[in-house]
Amino acid sequence: MIRIVLGSSSPRRVDLLSRLGYSVEYLVPDVDETLSEPYPPDVFVMKLAQKKMEAVFEKNPEFNFLGKIAVTADTVVAFEDEILGKPANKDEARSTLTRLSGKKHTVFTSVCFAYLAKNGDGLCETLIKKTDVFFKELSSKEIEDYISLDEPYDKAGSYAIQGSGAFMVKEIHGSYTNVMGFPLAEVKDKLEEIYYTHLKI
Repeated sequence: MIRIVLGSSSPRRVDLLSRLGYSVEYLVPDVDETLSEPYPPDVFVMKLAQKKMEAVFEKNPEFNFLGKIAVTADTVVAFEDEILGKPANKDEARSTLTRLSGKKHTVFTSVCFAYLAKNGDGLCETLIKKTDVFFKELSSKEIEDYISLDEPYDKAGSYAIQGSGAFMVKEIHGSYTNVMGFPLAEVKDKLEEIYYTHLKI
């Protein structure tokens, strides 16, 4: 069985991996999600996923990672190359959704995989997935109704495609699960490649 150590407390990522039938443990990396330099969104998300992986190992020195694949991930929403974080309040959520209304934005997710191969080498691999999301034109009432919910406030870009925010999405180009924060098809392929190539005896 493929055994995963997920460096995240995200219920969406835990649920998606569990649906695949993998054994999933999780360790919260508890990392400062800022970087010392400004980076374009794809580089930013890759470096943050790698930073989370470093924290998983540094803060859990007694944990047994043998035979397991450690996985960390980060997702950002970018509009005109600006990273849009989680809104702190209604004003920020309203501003973000007004900007995204009727336009395209891009979701980047980076996933980092670390493991100890059969030959004893410690290895780390990273993938990045990009999805373009097109919003319909949102009325002021639609925005106000949505930001009155709890949903937008722990979501990058101020919406959840898997929740009530789905009504805003007119079209996507790329992975749907990537917009949820975990490109499941690519993650599954990479986990099985690592397991059968480097771990299974």
